[in-house]
Amino acid sequence: MKRIVFFAICTLLLVCCFINPSMAAEEPVVFLDLSWDSIQLQNRIAGYIVEHGYEKKVDYLFSESIPGLMGLERGNVHIYIDGWVDNQPEWWRKAKKTGTVVNLGTNYDRAPQGWYVPTYVIRGDPERGIEPMAPDLEYAEDLPKYWELFMDPEVTDKGRLTNAPLGWKISSIIRAKLKSLGLDKNYVIFEPGSGTALKTEALASYKKGEPILFYYWEPTALMGNYDFTRLKEKTPFSDDLWTVENGYNCDFPAPVVIKVMNKEFADNNPWLVDFIKKYETTLELNNIMLAEMANNELSTQDAAVWFLKNYKEIWHKWIPEDRQEIIGKVEEALAKEK
Repeated sequence: MKRIVFFAICTLLLVCCFINPSMAAEEPVVFLDLSWDSIQLQNRIAGYIVEHGYEKKVDYLFSESIPGLMGLERGNVHIYIDGWVDNQPEWWRKAKKTGTVVNLGTNYDRAPQGWYVPTYVIRGDPERGIEPMAPDLEYAEDLPKYWELFMDPEVTDKGRLTNAPLGWKISSIIRAKLKSLGLDKNYVIFEPGSGTALKTEALASYKKGEPILFYYWEPTALMGNYDFTRLKEKTPFSDDLWTVENGYNCDFPAPVVIKVMNKEFADNNPWLVDFIKKYETTLELNNIMLAEMANNELSTQDAAVWFLKNYKEIWHKWIPEDRQEIIGKVEEALAKEK
């Protein structure tokens, strides 16, 4: 028995001697994979370049928003590439103050979000034989007089607002907004179990030509493929009003979506900082990518490959000038894709 143990230890030591120490100790680059399509797609695009161009290990950690952001501060995940930090204002203020994360610049801006209705609710749709249902509906403050149009199937004396999923920070913000605007007197909130369920409910209502009031955002395939209208609020967005204490009693922000990295990881990986700083997209480009993914039933990985093959003039600019060999390595990997 002692001989067996001795030989096992010797074998283990011998194997370890032949393992590349840098590979054995290499920490993967971990992207924060939240539950909306745009972040998952962009993670795969950046991840493909990191894996095949920089030849580094890559991982994607799926999480809901709050635990994921806490993991980003701790260093369990490293990159939040589609950072809607305006939707986590308390977390963002704290993270900046403690210095646990760094802002690596804008990914894209003018990202609308808020309460949407199908445009035919307001304007009708002659081609589908739909008459306008709420022709004067323009602001969220107009909703009380239209509660019957959006009647909740279970609470029949109130309308229904389909919220973001419960695990998203924005869902609690919307609950506070409903109260601060006085809409809780006329509406109840329904929270779907996931972003997919939210999209499915909105799309099903749209295809039936039915009214629906729901939270959504851009860029998304849903907004790229169908005609919805965002209801504005009479009070413009204000940093002072967009707080827990004030019930977020103003219009939704149109966030500048940024790239956030764990500070310690950024300090230890300047090569990645250089790349992520240059990584930049647009709202329009994201809508195109997401529509392509949805219309052709592509996985996020396949959609990433589609983008890298078809938008070389964009992603080539993300590669630092002193690392142009990265482009050749990525192109070589893409040539092997179907």
